[in-house]
Amino acid sequence: MQLNINVNDYFIYDKVVAFYKENENKLPVPNSGTRDLNRPNWEKWLDLIKNSDIDEEYKGNSIKFAELLMKNMRYIPWDEYNNKLTELAKEIKTLIHSDDYSFFVFVIDDKLVTSNSWVFLILFGKLINDLNAENSAFINVNQVEEKITGNISLDVIASLKEQKGFNKKVCIFHVDDMSYSGTQMAQCIPSKIKNDEVNFLEWGDWYLTIPYIGSNAFHKNKLGETSRWTSRFDNTEVIPTLNSLWKKKYNTDEVLYHIFKKKHMLGFQLTNDQSAIYFDHKIADAYSIIQKILYLGTYPTTKGCAGSILPLINNCEVNYDDVDLEYDYCNEYEVDFDAPCWKAHYKTIQWTYNDVNIDNKEYLCNVLLNNSKEKVTVESLSKISGGKKKRVIRKSNKKQIRKHRGIIQTGGNVGRLRKGYKYSGKRLKTGLAEIVKTNKKCVK
Repeated sequence: MQLNINVNDYFIYDKVVAFYKENENKLPVPNSGTRDLNRPNWEKWLDLIKNSDIDEEYKGNSIKFAELLMKNMRYIPWDEYNNKLTELAKEIKTLIHSDDYSFFVFVIDDKLVTSNSWVFLILFGKLINDLNAENSAFINVNQVEEKITGNISLDVIASLKEQKGFNKKVCIFHVDDMSYSGTQMAQCIPSKIKNDEVNFLEWGDWYLTIPYIGSNAFHKNKLGETSRWTSRFDNTEVIPTLNSLWKKKYNTDEVLYHIFKKKHMLGFQLTNDQSAIYFDHKIADAYSIIQKILYLGTYPTTKGCAGSILPLINNCEVNYDDVDLEYDYCNEYEVDFDAPCWKAHYKTIQWTYNDVNIDNKEYLCNVLLNNSKEKVTVESLSKISGGKKKRVIRKSNKKQIRKHRGIIQTGGNVGRLRKGYKYSGKRLKTGLAEIVKTNKKCVK
């Protein structure tokens, strides 16, 4: 589909350079290497599992899982992560300086508050002298929230190629810090590629540009040698899921999720896509890694789970005043812990452009084009696609309820305080309002 677009809205190399140079010193993660595993606490955690009151069969599986996790859990300091990006950049430079492509497109998934924009800027800084205003274009998309079909990105790229009069293939870099399940990246791959509606092997190459990828994401995005969807770099490391480690170690087809779900052993909080890896710049969400174990040292008991209140990571500053293991974290499966050891680095950055503070919920490309109030939506892109009927994307206004034993989680009074609790008027280190028990006793 030919789109009536302005190529200058995409070939914005000089603007990206200006933004990068203004924010370059904010990209590195401070205190690299100080958040490694707390081995003494891991040993204490294992002892608690060995002395748990669960039956012997499940205790045996729990001990085997704990030992597997202790052996395979990886911590990636910032320096190591940055070196990995440097190796990726070398492979990208080889593509840039080849004679195979007309131009290069960077797909930036989501807003400035996400890891996608942060890691793109780091990588861009390593390529800044190899790219130029004529050979590089930039596209922002938000596949998850706004449901943009990847086909629009492909149509934009095709239109840019035609308007520029390019005849060679296009090389597309889809950038992220790590892919765990692969769902987000797979959704952004245009269906025209997946369904063979275009001969993409002749038209272009779509590279998943990530230093680490979970084994489930690897297979979901068809990154084998005969892939017709996407390509990957040699320096992209495939990280096995906990399930694959378990199956290989114990030569079984039974997955961890089913083993520990049978008796509601919520202490391990297992999902199918979790990998044993975390970074200086972030600890991923509960669907991607075992958050509950790392933060609280939870383990299975006959009641469901208990917690040692032992962070298994050094320099982990969880505010335990806002944690009730029995109510909040042992009765809920796959809870995304809201009091992390540290806030993701890219969420702490105050971005600026032309010395003006930028809201991190903005899209990078919109900021550079002074369109910061306009979201990248199907509706906004349809304005340039030949007058097709607009499809309005409505965002959910559902408020996320804070997890706390003193807050009602369901029903008509959801979000209100339970009887016997009150706000103290103080703030916790996380910025949340402190909730305390009242001293009033019921008189019968």
